[in-house]
Amino acid sequence: QTARLRMGFLWLYSVAALASFTFGDTILFLDPQGSDKLGDGTASHPFASLNHSIEVALKANDTSATLLLLPGTYKSPLDRNLLLSFVDPSFVLNLSSTNGSQATLVDIMQDGFLLTIDNGGVSLNGLTVKNASEGALLGEKYGIL
Repeated sequence: QTARLRMGFLWLYSVAALASFTFGDTILFLDPQGSDKLGDGTASHPFASLNHSIEVALKANDTSATLLLLPGTYKSPLDRNLLLSFVDPSFVLNLSSTNGSQATLVDIMQDGFLLTIDNGGVSLNGLTVKNASEGALLGEKYGIL
């Protein structure tokens, strides 16, 4: 029954998330227990890593992408030291938690930073980034955050 409630919540959140984003926005779900090999980025089959999800989002050739992070701690090497250089400088990447910053952590493990941005835009919503030895976001536009 717990799994059924979780799936009901994810479906409801998926509908709400889709309704709140504009046309041309790729929406992908992530879960630390997901799979980059078997997942498809949906709420029921989420990806595991930020790196893989960003690669999939960029291949969609949309104007923006929203990665919805389900609760958990993201600490894989594929969740840190990400270099973003968008082909379209107006591209926007949104990283958002589905359950808030208390439930969604990105642990850099004292191994660098979360993202380096060359162009485009990035927003972080409801995430806790911890143990970033070089800052969370790096780039000319952002400085070091």
